[in-house]
Parts: sequence; C-alpha cells; structure tokens
Amino acid sequence: MSKPLCLVTGACGFLGSHMLELLCERGYPVRATDLASQCEANDLETSAARRIIRRLGVELVVADLGDPTSLGPVVRDVRLCFHTAGARRPPSSSRRDAERLVYDSTRALLERLLDQPSFSKLVHWSSCAGYAPWAPLPLTEESPWEPRGHWLTAVTMGERLLAEYGADRGLRYSVLRPSGVYGPRGRRDVGWLLGVLSSAPVLLCSRSWRNRLGLVHVRDLCAAALFLAEEPTSDGETYNLDDGGALEVAELVRLVGEILGKPIVPLPPVTPVAPVTPVSTPGVRAAILAAVRGMAWLGVDSSKLLEDLSWALDLRLDRVFDNSKILDTGFLFTYPESRQGLADTLLWYQRGGGLLRPRRKEGSP
Repeated sequence: MSKPLCLVTGACGFLGSHMLELLCERGYPVRATDLASQCEANDLETSAARRIIRRLGVELVVADLGDPTSLGPVVRDVRLCFHTAGARRPPSSSRRDAERLVYDSTRALLERLLDQPSFSKLVHWSSCAGYAPWAPLPLTEESPWEPRGHWLTAVTMGERLLAEYGADRGLRYSVLRPSGVYGPRGRRDVGWLLGVLSSAPVLLCSRSWRNRLGLVHVRDLCAAALFLAEEPTSDGETYNLDDGGALEVAELVRLVGEILGKPIVPLPPVTPVAPVTPVSTPGVRAAILAAVRGMAWLGVDSSKLLEDLSWALDLRLDRVFDNSKILDTGFLFTYPESRQGLADTLLWYQRGGGLLRPRRKEGSP
C-alpha cells in the first residue's frame, strides 16, 4: 500500500528540515512549503535546510500560509500535515506580527486543508514555554498556562483555534509542546547555547546553577509527530515532548566538558533571591559577571561568554516536564537520556557545524 502524501510547513527551518528527513527515511512522499523570505535567506540554519531539501529531492512550494490564495498548490492531495511554521520564537515581533505568523496562517491553512477530500490529520507544533513559572513541578499538560509576550499569546490562540475546529468542523489534530529542542543544525535557543559551549576553549561553571532545563532531541520530536499522526487515540490531545532528564545547568556544562575534553573553571556560588519568579536578564548578567570579575588570567573573554549564557542561567526558574502522557501512547524515545543525544550533537558542532569559533590570537595561522 502506498503511503500518504505529507505536507511540512516551515520546511526551511530547523524543525521542518528534520521532519522532512524523517518522513523521507520512512518512505513517505513529501511536499515542503515555506515563505519566499525563508527559502531565500542566507543565514546558516536556513542554508542547511535548503541543502537538505535539494538532497532529498522534495517538492518545494513557496507560499505564504497567511494568504489563502497561495495555498491551492500547497494542500492539493495532502493527507497528513506537519505544521512547524511559527513554532519557534522569532527574534522580535509586534503583537500583530506574532498573530499573523501563528494564528492567521494556521486558520488559513486549516480552511484549505479541510476542503481537500484527501486530508486526514494535522500535527501542530506549539511550545512548553507558556506554562506559568509558579506552577508546581513537574509540569503536566494540565498545569496552569500563563503566556508571556506576543509570541506565546499567539501560540495560545493557535491551540484554541485547533480546539474550535475540532469541535465545530471535525478536525483531527494533535498538539506537541516541546521543551528545549536540540540536535544537529540547531543554531538558536538550546542549539545556540551548545554552539557557545562547544567553541569555548574553557568552560565556566558554578555549583549554584541548579535550575533544570527540559530537553528533547529533534529526532525524537519529529518521530513523535509521525507516531501521533498515525495514532487515532491521540486525536484532539496535547502532549509534552521532553526526554524526562531534567538536566541541571551545572550538569550540562560538566557533561559538555566531559564529552569534548574541555577544562572547567569553578565559579563562586551565586545565591538566588526568591524561589519562584524569574529574574530579569540584566539581573542575572550582573550577578554572574560580578562573580567572575578579575578572571582575565583565563585567557578567554569570560565576561562575554557569561553574558551570552545569561538567558540560560536564570537561577530561580526551574523547568521539569512530565512526559508520561506521550509515553502512555506507546511512543519510545531514541534519546531517553540527554547524554547520547548531546554527545552526537556536540560532535557535529566540533566537526564544523558550530555557530561560533574560538578567536585566533593575533599572528596565529
């Protein structure tokens, strides 16, 4: 029996390109789509995705999901849709830009998909970032939701839109809420952090960096999407996608040092002021930079490195996610622990895929 035609939106991004790879490996016919601006962008992540699309020989249809008139060739004969477009926080956006990116484009896509007799189900990428920072841990799919910022507000609107279409139009869908996604070709968020660590000649670490980071390998995220697309009991359901490792920041730094053989310089403890509310980025930066002032003997720009890492060193924001719901479906993680997935990813960075490179000293070859 021939496999159904799959549509991947946001195909020129990190998530979309990995979804394309997985579907092609499993023998599915695939159509890819993305904005013209994304298909033509020259940043490293998008360029890598374009190479993947060319290598796979996938049909690429350039279209704006927010423009219903451009979607005819995109949705024709599609049975399964993997909607990754808008799943990653943009560098900056107004409220209207965020709504157009996530909500308007999803609505237009749903309208055109539901007109197709072939269409069966949509798997939608959302985010774990909307859970309230004060919610008890571990965070389940039923934990309090408190979106902060234009993008997360739009993400919330997108989830509600799917529920409305499910109730009113019979839409079959599943929602994925991934935690920190990492893997080869990732150059933002967790990928950026790993790129910084892999290219630093010396790693800095404090025992007080006890806050935990939720992580999931991009291959597991995509495999879960395909699994849920074929699993009828997942219709209308939302799933946290997290490997369950709950790695502490200090443990992550030590793990990177162990895998890559980098020296680790201990820093003095930095004590958080309160247990629940996230501190501001400037506050974290000031506290950490104060702790490492005077460490120029390292021979690296330690202050700049810590400034770059400050977003991940929020000493009062703990993120632990319950993944029992996805496990109860029978889905199995390829990387149930972060160690092997991180090792594979860090080696990819070292082989030349990393975002950053150590600066050469003046006069060196």
